[in-house]
Amino acid sequence: MVSDNSSTTAASSTLTPEIVQQMILTTFSALGLQGNNFNSQFWLADSATSNHMTNSSSMLKNVREYHGSSQIQVANGGHIPITKVGDIDPTFKNVFVSPKLSTSLISVGQLVDDNCDVHFSRNGCLVQDQVSGKVIVKGPKVGRLFSLYFSIPRCLSFACTTVQNKSEV
Repeated sequence: MVSDNSSTTAASSTLTPEIVQQMILTTFSALGLQGNNFNSQFWLADSATSNHMTNSSSMLKNVREYHGSSQIQVANGGHIPITKVGDIDPTFKNVFVSPKLSTSLISVGQLVDDNCDVHFSRNGCLVQDQVSGKVIVKGPKVGRLFSLYFSIPRCLSFACTTVQNKSEV
């Protein structure tokens, strides 16, 4: 049996910028502000996967058909086909696309091979350029998983105004 102590519970209820971002993205999704207007997707940082991979090419750039013979081996020992390859951005390149995947994964090994440092802590995951130290992406720790969010806004804007009384609305 696993038990929580009160300090762990208190620490996990603190609002961080990453958690607020996650809440906003979830709200956008619930309001239908995805697809053509706003693309956001969470990816899990995974040290056991050899390549970045996702089930959809909708967030990827430079998408091309995959003509190789490699397949993705899944946890039960089965294999699923790779149909396309694309890039999230200049740092996250050569992302495999397989429509049968249930979760998008960022390969820690591929990041390290691409000259990134990956740091894990109780606060989350941080990916930095090895040379400049520039933060490329970061995300919160959710349970025992480390999620990273990539979002690409497309023609999405909000305007707010204040009014003196409700009759002006």
